[in-house]
Formats: sequence, structure tokens, C-alpha cells
Amino acid sequence: MSLAMLDAAILGLPILGTSSGGTPSIVRPEETGVLVPPRDTEALARGLETFYGSPGQIKRLGEGARSLGRQFNQEDIFRQIWEWYGARPPTTIRP
Repeated sequence: MSLAMLDAAILGLPILGTSSGGTPSIVRPEETGVLVPPRDTEALARGLETFYGSPGQIKRLGEGARSLGRQFNQEDIFRQIWEWYGARPPTTIRP
């Protein structure tokens, strides 16, 4: 999962991302942003057009992103990163 995308979501920004890795856990079509296939430049352009000139859609997707972003707990994310690397997380995690 991209922490930059999570930051954008928390700030209430709609997100444009590719359907790879952990991105679909943050970018939910019609809810938080636009999801496009990897390496598909035409789909990427269409995704950008979704935001261009559509302040209502930007606001709606941004609000959905903010709502989703608030569900993520920073301590849980750090713990998951530690576990992903096969390490035991510290007892207390301070960012």
C-alpha cells in the first residue's frame, strides 16, 4: 500500500492509481478515485479526464477518500510493514 496515496486520502484528495499491489485497497472506483490497468497510458489519460472540469466529482471522490483514510490506523500500518519484512514490531510504535 502506498503511504503517499493514504496521505492523499486522509487529506480528502481523490486518487488515480493502477490496479497493482496494494493500490486497490485505497483506490476504490466511484468511491475514492479512479483505478486503471498498469501500463495502460490511454486508460491513465481517461482517468485524468475524469477529474478535469468536474469539481462535483472531485469533491465526492475526495470525501470518500477522506472517509476511507480515517479508517487506517498509523500504528497498524507500521506494524504491518514490520511483519511484511518478517521482523517483530517493537512493543510501542512512535512515528
